Amino acid sequence: MFGWLKSVPFSDSVLGEFRRKGGAWRGEIAVGDVRSPFELPGSRAAPDAQALDTESWRSGGRSPGPRKPTLAGPLSPCTAGVHVA
Repeated sequence: MFGWLKSVPFSDSVLGEFRRKGGAWRGEIAVGDVRSPFELPGSRAAPDAQALDTESWRSGGRSPGPRKPTLAGPLSPCTAGVHVA
């Protein structure tokens, strides 16, 4: 009944086909023989252009989606917020 409200599938020459579901563009990506779910941010019309820029991924650019925090260096032992020397 409300099929006209659904987003049209999006096809990318490198990443393949994505369908919009739950506010994100979802598809699959193959790494070797393993296929894994892959999600991209974007509007109702298409995934974000920056998320589709696979060249920046290879060159060390920003990856799509939110980044998980990483540690800047090794952890030092601490107790109750006081660093032990």
